[in-house]
Amino acid sequence: MKDTFITVPFEKQNRLLKGHDVKGKEQPPLVMNEFMGAGAVRSTLNDMLLFLKAHMNSESKAYQLTHQPSLEIVKNTSVGLGWILEDETIWHNGSTQGFSSFLGFEKKRHIGVVILSNYRSRLFASNPDQIGTDILQLLRTI
Repeated sequence: MKDTFITVPFEKQNRLLKGHDVKGKEQPPLVMNEFMGAGAVRSTLNDMLLFLKAHMNSESKAYQLTHQPSLEIVKNTSVGLGWILEDETIWHNGSTQGFSSFLGFEKKRHIGVVILSNYRSRLFASNPDQIGTDILQLLRTI
């Protein structure tokens, strides 16, 4: 994943998109010095598709371990290591100042989706989670 960073190299900074808030106002870049793994990662769609493919196809016991439930939240929904496990769907999302994302997949059906947005919607508005979930639902019917 050659285009995934916490600190984006200077020569690649011109490729960064500007983030926008719920009113469409441009947001300054988010700087996270603590808890960088909780929102400081920047990536491209191509790299996220590589990440998705690795998790969907891996025979690695380490990857498989992350897909195992460690805590049940409600019936048919658990938490794995960095993932939400909901029925057959494994997913994770993210939202920071001006950006939001969703990555979800079903290993058995071999379907997955990545949504990256430079807009942070209101909590109950259409967002990458809903869009990603809807796309996975449509893929199940194919």
